[in-house]
Amino acid sequence: MKRRPAIESQPVRATVLSADALEDALLEDSINGMMDSSGERVKTILIVDNDLGFLYWLGCMLCAAGYVALPAKNSQNARELLSRLNIGIQLLVVNSSMPGARALAETLRRSQGQLKVIALIGGGEEPSRAFPGADASQHKRSCLGELSEIEWLETIEGVFARAAATTQGLRSSTGQPS
Repeated sequence: MKRRPAIESQPVRATVLSADALEDALLEDSINGMMDSSGERVKTILIVDNDLGFLYWLGCMLCAAGYVALPAKNSQNARELLSRLNIGIQLLVVNSSMPGARALAETLRRSQGQLKVIALIGGGEEPSRAFPGADASQHKRSCLGELSEIEWLETIEGVFARAAATTQGLRSSTGQPS
């Protein structure tokens, strides 16, 4: 039996990511690169509410409608999630009565550019007083069914449509191409 000459090995220098970091990087790439059938980037929505049943219902409904939904049970959890994933969001749906809700919305608006906000409000609250500066408000329903789904999708699509119209109007007034 003839011996093969020893192969000189070179040290391999590669960045080794932990399993969590690798998973986060893959998720970030997949979310940021998702396109819908028309070629537009899929919109990412952060939902912040302490009602886990509502989070699950709204998240599933938004995913079925073609959005990426990221659920968080409080403001701190939302910040940690966005920091960990390092992704941009286009819409924040936040319970207006949660501690830190307004501060979260303000911080995200500064860092996320054109972020839109929908405030979840209780039955007796005035929309404009419940969460000043919100682009829209929506009541949480005790009965979450098909009618609620339609109402939610209309609200979300209305916020995005107004944002697109505003952006288009700004481009037209400055002479920029669409």
